[in-house]
Amino acid sequence: MTKPQMISRDIARVALVLAILPTAVININYLIAASEGYVPWCVPYWDSCTSISATGQEGSAFFFFKSTMIPIAFIYLWYWKLADQALAETDHSPRTIANIGIIACVALICYTGALGAVGDSFRLVRRIGIIVFFTFTYLNQLLVLYQIHRRKLADPSR
Repeated sequence: MTKPQMISRDIARVALVLAILPTAVININYLIAASEGYVPWCVPYWDSCTSISATGQEGSAFFFFKSTMIPIAFIYLWYWKLADQALAETDHSPRTIANIGIIACVALICYTGALGAVGDSFRLVRRIGIIVFFTFTYLNQLLVLYQIHRRKLADPSR
């Protein structure tokens, strides 16, 4: 198997993990927080009765959220490194996607670390962290798709 094929296979596996794992963690965290009475029982996807942040601020959910989301941030980092390596096989400027991914992952770690802490400065860290994480993750996704389209590479979903 060639190096690009190995990277492509690895990207697909890591992407699948990143589709399933954070979703499972967030739902389990909600169940923990609701069972301990820190958030109301509801269907948060439709009722908007609570937020992800609210579920991870107290009780056992506080520790569960931090102990799972920080490793997930490193899995995101691994994903962006693999994507950068795959595009480096073409004429893509190396490290661009990896560097943007590093910024996004550091922001997620900062958000997760500040979650549950009291004070305006921690609230600011949470707000900046989550905004930077989602913005840079989305930017990276657009950049990867642009690079794939520009180079007329094979459909990555195959």
